[in-house]
Amino acid sequence: MRDLQAIAAAHPMVTRMLTLMRVKAGAARLADLEQHGVNAPVWHSIGDHTKGQCGAWEL
Repeated sequence: MRDLQAIAAAHPMVTRMLTLMRVKAGAARLADLEQHGVNAPVWHSIGDHTKGQCGAWEL
């Protein structure tokens, strides 16, 4: 997840989209999705590295 966040932060247009335009982007591990489902708090925000795991609706 940290690698995805770092890649997003390295690209100015992606950073602008995630911060100024407030586009929500997240990622989850496949194992977590399979075990807990897509509605479980298994998602990590790509735009906000301070946020812990959360549900997709909280990204």
